[in-house]
Amino acid sequence: MANLTFTRAEEAKVVIDLQLERLMLRALVVFLSAMSLMGCASLFGGDVYTESEVNRAPQLRGQARSVNLPPKYVRHTSKADAVVSFVVDADGQVKSPKIVSSTGYQGLDKQALDTVERWRFSPGRLKGETVAVRIERPVEFRRR
Repeated sequence: MANLTFTRAEEAKVVIDLQLERLMLRALVVFLSAMSLMGCASLFGGDVYTESEVNRAPQLRGQARSVNLPPKYVRHTSKADAVVSFVVDADGQVKSPKIVSSTGYQGLDKQALDTVERWRFSPGRLKGETVAVRIERPVEFRRR
């Protein structure tokens, strides 16, 4: 084992760094506890509910869930479905879409995410207020 020796200044710096780290961790714990007490489930915009927790779930406005299967995939399959999870915010905008069930084709999954990002919803409602809601919806690719 190597023999490590430190000067008093180096030892003092290590002690100060450790104390500072401990102080920062305490501050983080206090901050997160305060956020929890204030009812903030998310640091980025408040609570996000599930469909079962709201009085009215978000409703898709005008867009079809079915998308034409791009020609380059037609020879591989006649249909494909992706299931996408995302948040509909209080303004009806789609946020944070993620594939939860793949089509099996990376290009179609990317197109499913792009399609969902263009969708607009009437927002979910809880006790008369518009709220953010996490939902899952299928995107169906069909041959024309």
